Amino acid sequence: GTWPDRKTILEAYQSKGMFKTWKKGFLKAYIEDGTIKRDDGRVRLSCEPAWEARCFSVYPHDLWRYIPAISKPTLVLYGEKSDTFLKSAVKRFQAKVPHAHLQCFKNTSHFVPMEKPEETARAIQAFVKAYSLDKSA
Repeated sequence: GTWPDRKTILEAYQSKGMFKTWKKGFLKAYIEDGTIKRDDGRVRLSCEPAWEARCFSVYPHDLWRYIPAISKPTLVLYGEKSDTFLKSAVKRFQAKVPHAHLQCFKNTSHFVPMEKPEETARAIQAFVKAYSLDKSA
């Protein structure tokens, strides 16, 4: 679809459920960087719908068979209210990759970085620091 301008997209999207929890500024940045102005002045998403559909159609649908191959230090940040990484998936992942560090963010969806950006950054920094200290020992 196309919109008359980015302001119209922002007004339409900010009332949608999945964007309501995003911290101020994230949605605006998403729209600014994720849209293209057409020759006629209207705005469209920069990702072509055919490309997006292709990405979803070719990824391996049995990702679980690849999970045990993860051997590097792994940090998984997930939202307590995620509808994509369910509690059963958390348990299954942890069983298949026991060395992984999983961190749940309370009262968040699967958009953890957009909902809790400072906490996300701190978690990643702490993990990288801990891993770096482990490697140097």
